[in-house]
Amino acid sequence: WQPNMVLDDGGDLTHWIHEKHPSLFQTLKGIVEESLTGIHRLYQLSKAGKLCLPAFNVNDCVTKQKFDSLYCCKESVLSGLKRTTDVMFGGKQVLVCGYGEVGKGCCAALKAVGAVVYVTEADPICALQACMDGFRVVRMEEVAAQVDVVITCTGNKNVVVRKHLDRMKNGCIVCNMGHSNTEIDLASLRTAELRWERVRSHVDHVIWPDGKRILLLAEVTMLLMRMRMRMRM
Repeated sequence: WQPNMVLDDGGDLTHWIHEKHPSLFQTLKGIVEESLTGIHRLYQLSKAGKLCLPAFNVNDCVTKQKFDSLYCCKESVLSGLKRTTDVMFGGKQVLVCGYGEVGKGCCAALKAVGAVVYVTEADPICALQACMDGFRVVRMEEVAAQVDVVITCTGNKNVVVRKHLDRMKNGCIVCNMGHSNTEIDLASLRTAELRWERVRSHVDHVIWPDGKRILLLAEVTMLLMRMRMRMRM
């Protein structure tokens, strides 16, 4: 017996096979990808003429978009935050970066427990949806210094960069609900001036020279995925 299908999330397995074991593609029948990040990576392979198998886009399926991305993230974002931080979120100021289906779920869950939720969004239609749903749409620079929690879920790169992190207040919680770990510029925090301290599983303190601490959850990989792994252990 040998596998004949790639069931992927984020394009990680497809990329690994393509880079390390391309001969495996000869025995595979196709690729099934469930995330937006993975779909973008497949399009890049296709454009470069390197996608050698049929690929099925599960991400754009209505049940994935409207149910899994929305409702599962609505349940899991609070579970992940509470398991890692033991913090009460009523009254906390939270910035959610991105108002796609994942962002909508995160905003709804946090609003339901009494958090004050802000949204950053590049797409004007999604930004208008956030406004109509009762959330204040802002630029990152406007609220970086005042929020208690920052959650990224855009699928883009470098949404939160060093200049934003420098402005955040002591104790701000920073995490990612998108698939990849590139939404928050982690490399900019790996410098000699900043000190890292592992305080518990999936929680790091990044300490500035003046003593300010930022809480990074799951090293800015997908919080939901880390919580699934933790529950299986």
